[in-house]
Amino acid sequence: MINRAVAARPRGRRSLFTLVVAWLVVLVYATGILLTTWLEHRLHVRDDPLLEDALLIAGFGAFAVVGALLVAKRPANPVGWVMAAVALIVGLGLVGDAYVMTTRGRQDALGVVGAWVQGWYWYLLLSLALIYLPLLFPDGRLPSRRWLPVAVLAGIGTLSTVIYGMLTDTLRGTMVDYRIDNPIGIEGLASAESLPIFGVLTRLSLPHPRT
Repeated sequence: MINRAVAARPRGRRSLFTLVVAWLVVLVYATGILLTTWLEHRLHVRDDPLLEDALLIAGFGAFAVVGALLVAKRPANPVGWVMAAVALIVGLGLVGDAYVMTTRGRQDALGVVGAWVQGWYWYLLLSLALIYLPLLFPDGRLPSRRWLPVAVLAGIGTLSTVIYGMLTDTLRGTMVDYRIDNPIGIEGLASAESLPIFGVLTRLSLPHPRT
């Protein structure tokens, strides 16, 4: 009886920890969306159609809620953690972008951090949502051992791109035009989007005019 009681305590603590983490993700995502919407409305920089924004918010909101439920109920399944991480990245990334917009590119500490995150978080987000989530769904395991090289190569590519983005020489704005020197950047290192591979992917993804 004593051994069972002692063993139950760590499980209870782990359950409480995963529950707190799970719903913190939802809270951070919701807070990020609300702050971003308010700041964009205040700064009059919202250009995307309302329906498009609503669909994106609802889609990533589903990631936050479903991910939170899976983390709370099935913490051993990586799928929940991947979905929660996607929602967390979106929430924090949007807040950082919105804050940089309020500073108009001025180089205060939070503005630099927000601009720096914009240079790499999107690659991590796409990798988790478009590569690892389909690979691990639904039980958190790869479909077979043959997919292991795909997961490893995707991880190496994602990590390399994220590090490259972190070390970009100049941090550039998208919705608001700004240029900020990266404190940890390598002089002369252009943005990741300037790499040839991104140009190829862009051309493949865009419709070509008929001749």
